[in-house]
Amino acid sequence: ISDNSSASKRSINDRAEEKFGGSIDVICSKGHFSYVYSSNLYCEAMKGNVTCIAFRQTR
Repeated sequence: ISDNSSASKRSINDRAEEKFGGSIDVICSKGHFSYVYSSNLYCEAMKGNVTCIAFRQTR
């Protein structure tokens, strides 16, 4: 995660899809945000003021 939420989103997406295969959704934002999702594969991380969540949508 960098200070740039857009660059962080793309970097996390590329690496997660390479590692886990298939589509991984990624949301990054400056500051905290609230969300609801259902997934058995997910990760949330924060660095500085950028928070990112990556997850695979449950089908």
